[in-house]
Amino acid sequence: MKTWNRDWLGIAVVVVALGTAVVMALAVTQLVRSPPPAAPSLDGPIDFRIGGGFSGGGHGCPVHIELDGSATRDVRGIAKVPFRVEPGALDELRRSIEAADLASLEPPRASDPDDFYDTVSVQLGGKVYTISVGERGPLPPRLDAVMRPLRRLADDSIDCTAPRSPELDGPIDYRAESAHGAISAHIELDGVVTPGTERMGNQRFRLERDELAALLRQLHAADLAKLERSYESGGNGGVSEVISARLGGVVYTVRVGSAAAIPMRLTRLLKLLRAAAQLPRRPGVPL
Repeated sequence: MKTWNRDWLGIAVVVVALGTAVVMALAVTQLVRSPPPAAPSLDGPIDFRIGGGFSGGGHGCPVHIELDGSATRDVRGIAKVPFRVEPGALDELRRSIEAADLASLEPPRASDPDDFYDTVSVQLGGKVYTISVGERGPLPPRLDAVMRPLRRLADDSIDCTAPRSPELDGPIDYRAESAHGAISAHIELDGVVTPGTERMGNQRFRLERDELAALLRQLHAADLAKLERSYESGGNGGVSEVISARLGGVVYTVRVGSAAAIPMRLTRLLKLLRAAAQLPRRPGVPL
């Protein structure tokens, strides 16, 4: 009888042990199969700016992006200039932000007081996360994937942090001369252009709205009031160009020789003015 009881007791212990093992195995399997908690989704706007530097004002234009891709660049002293982020680029940026897991990142701000630093603010799962990183320091790859496209959207070709320059309150005149002839353009504030060449008569047309906006932004960025009056190369050959514009009631004129070293912001302005002086041309609406 005692032997029988011992046998049943041993069997009961084995059954309990096996049951416990099975339950634990099922629990582990369930944990392995359970998907990890989903990362919070982007559900609010994106804000990005570049600060710091020697002046402390950073560079580029602060950018604000809505979920539908509508966006603005804050060109200080002019306006918030609207633009749109392409759907493919917006989707890629959204995926990069959600994958970056900003809530777990705590990178230091720029340690060098003269360094530029990038600041991005995003809303994930109803909570706003803001992070600032120095441009010189290494970034985690998942954070670099967020910052790089935002830096491009900040559009460093425009000096967005310069002090407010005088407003354009009169027409812009451009003329280029070379051994092959001359071209010119007289541009009114409303975008009406009267181009002229030595070989063709004047044919007035109106710039497209975005084309005029680009020209006005670059004129502001060039800041004629602070440029040298002449960038002559000293040679007699090549092309000679002249820009005149009335800013704050004062007419500023800048002369440029073809071989002269000139600021990049003036180079970009000249490119736009050359396009306005060419015939035939598109876009543009003939009058």
